[in-house]
Amino acid sequence: MAEDKAAIDIKTVPVDGTGDEEDGEHNKALQGSTLDDTDVVPADSEKSDLYQKRQNMMRNKEKNEKDKLLPKITIDSSASRQKSYITATRPDSYGMTSAMSDASAKPLEMCVYFANKTGLEMTLEGGRCTTAEEVFEQLMELLSLPSEARDVFCLWLISPLLELQLKPHHVPFRLTQHWDELLQKYTTSSEEEIERDEPVLIMQRNIYYPRELEEKIREPQMLKLLYSEAHSNITEGRYPWDTEHYFVLAGLASAIENGQFDEVVHTADFYRENLSQFFPHHMCKPKTTFFGKPKRDSIEFQLVQEHRSTSDQFRNHSIEDLQYKYLQCCWNLPYYGCAFFAGQIERPRSGLGLFGNPDMDVYIAVNKEGVFIIDDEKARLLLGLVYKDFSWEYAESAKSQYNPSCLPCLFIQFKDDLDGDGKYESKILQVFSKQAVMADVLIQTFVKLIHTFNDMTDAGGGDTVDGAPPILNQINIKENQEKFSTMLRSRDDLVMCSKLDKLCLATHNMKKESS
Repeated sequence: MAEDKAAIDIKTVPVDGTGDEEDGEHNKALQGSTLDDTDVVPADSEKSDLYQKRQNMMRNKEKNEKDKLLPKITIDSSASRQKSYITATRPDSYGMTSAMSDASAKPLEMCVYFANKTGLEMTLEGGRCTTAEEVFEQLMELLSLPSEARDVFCLWLISPLLELQLKPHHVPFRLTQHWDELLQKYTTSSEEEIERDEPVLIMQRNIYYPRELEEKIREPQMLKLLYSEAHSNITEGRYPWDTEHYFVLAGLASAIENGQFDEVVHTADFYRENLSQFFPHHMCKPKTTFFGKPKRDSIEFQLVQEHRSTSDQFRNHSIEDLQYKYLQCCWNLPYYGCAFFAGQIERPRSGLGLFGNPDMDVYIAVNKEGVFIIDDEKARLLLGLVYKDFSWEYAESAKSQYNPSCLPCLFIQFKDDLDGDGKYESKILQVFSKQAVMADVLIQTFVKLIHTFNDMTDAGGGDTVDGAPPILNQINIKENQEKFSTMLRSRDDLVMCSKLDKLCLATHNMKKESS
């Protein structure tokens, strides 16, 4: 596999360049989101089989048709690691054929979920042809959300294997019927994993919404939704932080979820079985003595103290105040509000390894601040770069057409000049992922937005960026670039500092240019 990976020639694209803006394949990628519905239409032979199977079902089980149109909502507790995903089981053979036209127009019962795993049942009068925009408008009415929520939130199709932010014109039901094809295109999952995987429709944060505007939100329902999503990303290890901050957030979350501290109820035993609700998976390993008894400094005992301290500190504050405080902490993270793409990187070679080291699973996290490589297993930041500090290139080998182990990749080039010896090193990281094309499109969108905003500022008005909502053009997207660049390059912050020794990097040495 390593030989196939290395057989790709690249050229780096600087951030201040425009790149290939009309790349057709890239514009079909979906994450924030540009996938055409026609991109997942089944082959003619498959349509024929689906049509015949559907005709038989209609003739033999017409009296039960209504039940078959309803997605069966279940909770999948067997999902890997700490992730508990809610799944919607789709009926077999529901292809988009002419025989389905009448059924498509019938009202459809469905459930839209939120980040805290709760859901809202609703009836779609437009049936299976209902667009994401129409579903969202119905949600707005049912939840009594203000008009501002149209910019803050959007609908996503999410499963353990793939996450897609939908555009208003996308038809969720149609995409779920072709989910297997999307998984084959954008994941490396096995046939068995694809067969078991089911997406659900979730309302969550729009990746384009600026945190500067989010900080002004105080409406209770919107705060609850934003808090739930941030809390979920903390417990799933997508927002790496140090242990001290994890405990601060856990104390706030325990006060939000369990109310004022009660020493009779909120004991170490109370929290021991529910640690994954407050901490990322790597922190939930119990500490015991030689005789198997919990240690007094174990995580559950510390959580009890944090809950007590938070209750004392915010005794006269509302739940909304606590949720806002939780979000305030998360807003300090440069990777807050990222879209996450599954990928893998090579580990540095070890002298003890006879057969090489296995690849490391990572997230490629992208937001309007920059790109971040996060260790999925240990919930740690490996590399963080704001847009002004790196160049990138998407590449796909010709071998990938007939060799599934030869993955597309994202090359990230950056400078490391922290030694202070008058030289700097230009380093290149190669991230392998079938979702690299989606990450590339999103990076392009944000980089174009930076240039567009600068042009608008110089000209006193101007254009907008395709794919990004108009709300972003009210914000100086470069405002936090210096702040987060300094944070990510500082050796003093062990959490935010890039772990270059954990990465397999190509290095080029040259003299540092004089300023």
